Amino acid sequence: MHYLFLRGISKAATKNTDMWLNLFTKIVGKNDTGEMVCFGEPYYKKVSENFVIKTMPSIDNYQSDPDIIFVRGRFKEWINFLTKHKSVKKIYYGAGNNGSNPNTTIYYDIILSDCQNQLDTIIKTHPKSKCVAWAKPAHEIFTPPKIYTNEYDICFIGNGKRPHKGHLFVKETCPKDIKILHLGTQSEVDEMPNVTQILSEHNEMPKWIGKCKIGIVPYSSKDSCPRVIPEMLACGIPIVAFNTVNFWHNLYKDVIVTDTKNFWNTVKNTSIDNKQISDRYNNEISVLKVADFLRKLCME
Repeated sequence: MHYLFLRGISKAATKNTDMWLNLFTKIVGKNDTGEMVCFGEPYYKKVSENFVIKTMPSIDNYQSDPDIIFVRGRFKEWINFLTKHKSVKKIYYGAGNNGSNPNTTIYYDIILSDCQNQLDTIIKTHPKSKCVAWAKPAHEIFTPPKIYTNEYDICFIGNGKRPHKGHLFVKETCPKDIKILHLGTQSEVDEMPNVTQILSEHNEMPKWIGKCKIGIVPYSSKDSCPRVIPEMLACGIPIVAFNTVNFWHNLYKDVIVTDTKNFWNTVKNTSIDNKQISDRYNNEISVLKVADFLRKLCME
């Protein structure tokens, strides 16, 4: 079986901390081969004996004979290539708005959905495709710390340049006795005396998350299953999130949803069982579990 993973334009794709690369290499079995293709300057890397990464300006004339094509994201640059491979089984996933709006000129056998809003829309717009709920995992570098130091009450991960991540809400409403670790670029929340801001490399994130008691996701509905959810759960800390955040509540069982009015009371009253959380993550939605789920889906 030869798998072709179309990844899109991403500098992260060539890094060892890329979740998609981590997931794709786990889907490909010992007797299979796989390749991940991205847009960009010509690049080639042999990840393992049976998996390579290739980056190229265009794939219109790219020669490949895949049995399965996994399409990550809605890119018009894929259309010509996918049209030439009509008979090949295709699986699509796109986060956010792209998740609800796969290109209608291409038939996808399977469309993955990371929240109910996506699924409802896809069922209407792509009635012939099999629509499947799935859980995005975290990269395998996200693991529990040897010791939870609890140096911070809260782990808040969010790019300060993106208002929908909830920085203003945290600044205006967070009780002053809650000690916050903000992982991300600077924002107005960092002006607070109870906030420590760290701009961390991705491979250093687990270390910082493990210093916190609880994670928060005060994001708007713009995001669909933000990757910080599986990342914090993989590190064994519970999460409190806005009820506007789109994700499968039944798949991420250690995320407590609430509204803005009750948010901080919920944070203060959240019980913590780090081992139970990390065990549940590893047993249900880790990279290995999700890769096995997707591999079986490909075989159907």
